[in-house]
Amino acid sequence: MEIHIIVGLSLTLIILLFAIWMERKDMRVLQTETSQRVDSQVKALQAEISRLEGVRRALAKGNQLDGKISVSYRKSPPELFQSNLYWRELSEWLREEKQWTCERCNICLKDRKYDLHVHHIFGRGFNSPQHLKVLCIECHAEEPHHAFMKAYPEYKAFLEWKKGRRRRHV
Repeated sequence: MEIHIIVGLSLTLIILLFAIWMERKDMRVLQTETSQRVDSQVKALQAEISRLEGVRRALAKGNQLDGKISVSYRKSPPELFQSNLYWRELSEWLREEKQWTCERCNICLKDRKYDLHVHHIFGRGFNSPQHLKVLCIECHAEEPHHAFMKAYPEYKAFLEWKKGRRRRHV
């Protein structure tokens, strides 16, 4: 009877060892596949960064891009992907370039910078300066799919400020 128990335990131990060995083998294969996938994604991102750097350099120089009209800026745009604050830096730079003035209604908001927004003309996937517009909060709320902004307290406060400003100038 003792021999049966020993044989049973031995077989159980062999099966467990085999299962552990197979699981480790599967993990190694999975790690290799994941590593290869990550490597290819990193290469793709590096290529995209390189492409965007070329676009940034061309914009900074005011060169012509793909037959489009050239644009020159007083100061060059912020470096791409140098920090996670890129959007904040880019929008600040663009508003400075436009001298804190709304591109649609020409109101100068140098003293109310928080009411001057940067609008993505073609959606948030397009973050290059030629795809952005500097707008006051009122004009920004008039853009397609932006009516929700009219419910913001900031929007209402801006309209009140603008109404008071008009009364003083009349």
